[in-house]
Amino acid sequence: PICSGSDSTGGGGLQTIGLAHDQNFFSFEFAALNFTDPAKNRYAYMLEGVDKDWVFSNTRRSADYTDLSPGTYIFRVRGSNNEGLWNNAGAAMKVIIYPPWWRTWWAWTLYVLCALAVLWLIDRRRRKRLIEKERQRNLARELEMQALRAQMNPHFIFNCLTSINRFVLKNETDAASDYLTKFSRLIRMVLNNSKMPLISLEEELEMLRLYLDMEKLRFKDSFIFCFDISERIDTGSIYIPPLLFQPFVENAIWHGLMHKQGQGKLEIRLRVEKNTLICTITDDGVGRSFAKASTSKSAQKEKSMGIGITRQRLGLINGMGEDGENFRIDDLYVNGMPAGTRVTLKVRIREDS
Repeated sequence: PICSGSDSTGGGGLQTIGLAHDQNFFSFEFAALNFTDPAKNRYAYMLEGVDKDWVFSNTRRSADYTDLSPGTYIFRVRGSNNEGLWNNAGAAMKVIIYPPWWRTWWAWTLYVLCALAVLWLIDRRRRKRLIEKERQRNLARELEMQALRAQMNPHFIFNCLTSINRFVLKNETDAASDYLTKFSRLIRMVLNNSKMPLISLEEELEMLRLYLDMEKLRFKDSFIFCFDISERIDTGSIYIPPLLFQPFVENAIWHGLMHKQGQGKLEIRLRVEKNTLICTITDDGVGRSFAKASTSKSAQKEKSMGIGITRQRLGLINGMGEDGENFRIDDLYVNGMPAGTRVTLKVRIREDS
């Protein structure tokens, strides 16, 4: 047998031809050593791995194969003379079509190693996200506790009990009873809500009203307050972290309205824009410039700490956005004179507790 265009090597008595993966189009040519009447010679061939049985080509002395897959094949051919006698042994040749490099064993090993590396990176990233999420949860819990401590600080409790005692000493039993009832309800609500990561806006506003009623009663109606809530807001279905608005309301009362001559006004306005709850707390007090000059350093430090805690909480709630996106304080002026402060808070709405 003769094979066109191949590299031949001997091996174990069987001629072997090695071909690249893109050399899978080839043909065999063969002839029988019978010269008595060569026109009557007959042939049969078979390529093991492709042909299931012998292929009788009669007098045709070639076999063509195209588009063979990588692998090992053995080509066998037999012949008969003019009298119809077939030889038993025939001739054979081994053909090896090597796979491309990307289908070799070392390539598959590389694929497996790459897949393991990708899985390891995915698992590492997932673990990193879980660790970061747990870190943010821990930070959120710590901020909640700091917010609770900031609201229920010893000074606030001491002042409330002192006010109750003053009402009792002045024999104002109704005022003392009313104040004590509000104080106990506020303490209970704060302690209950501090255990929850989210509470309804309705509960937050009720807690804020209790606090404002107490401060208003304690300071002899030196200020009034009002809530302006948009009709689009369902306070029972919107959930926010607890104790979010109270630090700013307390700052407005203690550092703005208490220093004002005459009765002050505090307005809390709520509206919704693009799935964001916007809370605006406005007072017509003396403004921040006067408050800084007349407030002790310890009070200023406590105020800045409370604002800092709320700033971090808003960052966690809204996805660590810029401060200008979550929180803003504006000084108000009338005829060039300080006329109060406006605080704007933006909170991403949660509609599931």
